[in-house]
Amino acid sequence: MTYKTYRIINKTTNKEKKFIGFVLDNNIEFRNGEQDFIFCVNEYPFTNYRMGDEIEVDLVSAKRLKTNNYHQEIVRTRFFRNMPIDDYNSQQQSEEQKRLQQLQAQKQKSLHKMKTALDTFYNTLEPLEEYIEKAGYYSDFQSRRQRYRKTISDSEGPVENDEDLFLSNLYIFAQLTVKGKPEFFREVIRGDFYRWINYTGITAENCPETLKHFLIEINNVLSDKSEKIIAETDRGTIDVEINPKEMVGIFAGLQNPLSESRQQKKELEGKS
Repeated sequence: MTYKTYRIINKTTNKEKKFIGFVLDNNIEFRNGEQDFIFCVNEYPFTNYRMGDEIEVDLVSAKRLKTNNYHQEIVRTRFFRNMPIDDYNSQQQSEEQKRLQQLQAQKQKSLHKMKTALDTFYNTLEPLEEYIEKAGYYSDFQSRRQRYRKTISDSEGPVENDEDLFLSNLYIFAQLTVKGKPEFFREVIRGDFYRWINYTGITAENCPETLKHFLIEINNVLSDKSEKIIAETDRGTIDVEINPKEMVGIFAGLQNPLSESRQQKKELEGKS
């Protein structure tokens, strides 16, 4: 870049205030001819330029522009302590950097919220696993558990205690964690829920009626249909009547995460 110094001898702003024009004390060579006039956007720092101020123009870049183009990208004020003052390009880069930093901060905040939501969901599953094991639905369920002794250190007590703790945790999860959250939050957690069902070996055929009800309640919460569990918890009663279509929906939902896992496995095998 080759800069030349010019002095502003006049300044004008168009009626719609879309640009500011500056008359200079010498001509600039543009792609389609020479003129002593430049156009800049009606923004800082150009709004602060005054008659008599000296500016620098990039003569090499000017030859790529026409006389009627906007010229702010080739203009800057004089140097001060070896640094250009009010350089429009530097200002634009600084603002872009700020936007990127804001986006990064928002992303980190969303990731933190997502992690908190997943941790809360896992804490909801642990008493359900305790309940399933104590109820004796599956003889080898302890070996299938995914949340063994994470938050529950003492497994003593009747199975009803674990049932109550699960329902209380699910109620809190529905009310405070996923209520009002965007759909992608529930979609991510729903994927983990389906994977949990698969890992624990629960199927539509071997699932007892009460457990089916609990799985349906979890699926309802993750599908933004938590009104039923909230109402039942508030009145202290649980309706265990099962709608067969709801169970079909849960186990049909398993197919997407399972298909993704199979595809990832194939890709890894192909690389080995």
